[in-house]
Amino acid sequence: MKTLDARKIDASADREITFPLGPSLKGHMKGADYLNHFALPNFYFHLTTAYDILRHRGVEIGKRDFLGHPNEDHLRHCEKRNGLEGIVSKKLNAPYRSGSSKTWSWIKLKNPKAPAATRTADGTL
Repeated sequence: MKTLDARKIDASADREITFPLGPSLKGHMKGADYLNHFALPNFYFHLTTAYDILRHRGVEIGKRDFLGHPNEDHLRHCEKRNGLEGIVSKKLNAPYRSGSSKTWSWIKLKNPKAPAATRTADGTL
């Protein structure tokens, strides 16, 4: 990445791109149009098709596998941006219900020493 020239990349938006459309046809687009209207849609089409085939064949993958797992910095950013105080989660077999519960965890990212966070960290949740 350090060896890439930012000016050349920026200029590629207006550069004419020629690309194959089957065995004998060629397409022509400006770089920005090629990226936004051909390359990215094709990439996501094939990614989604592979995902669908895997799911159909019984592979247990889901949205989280596609999006990735947020790290703590990302969670803190989401907290700050949305004015949130922490994250709530529950044990897999716990029912959904209101109020406090030992099967639910409330993690305050702003204060990792908060009781709910320490209960989760030390395994007493």
